[in-house]
Amino acid sequence: EVKEEKEEAIKIWQAIFIPSLLEYSLCFFFTKLVVYTLLYWLPFYVNNNPVGGQCFTTFQSALIASLFDVGSVVGGIISGGLSDIIHSRAIACFVLFILAVPTLVMYIFLGSFSLATTAVLVTLTGVTVSGPYSCITTAVAAD
Repeated sequence: EVKEEKEEAIKIWQAIFIPSLLEYSLCFFFTKLVVYTLLYWLPFYVNNNPVGGQCFTTFQSALIASLFDVGSVVGGIISGGLSDIIHSRAIACFVLFILAVPTLVMYIFLGSFSLATTAVLVTLTGVTVSGPYSCITTAVAAD
């Protein structure tokens, strides 16, 4: 007969001292907040703000907002590739988060000019916001 040894789970106060756990947890919380805010708010925003002088239907707004998801896929690939190249997931996430700030500001000021600028900026927002989100939820959690 083989005896199995039960390992005791660590306590919450022990988990807090795992290196970088609190930093990644806070980063994940705020990233998830931004991702889900954009995911659910973006179709409403596009529907209620004219783009290039044209108002879109709810269906068209949802299609434009789905470009955020397209950018998310691309951003996940970019953040993973970048973290593999530089051997640091934290720096890869940091770089994309820094790029997210001007992307969101540009979307606020330039997103209403034309459908093309809206499409590009919504996609870039997905890349820069959801890319690190993907990296944090997968590779960092595995570390």
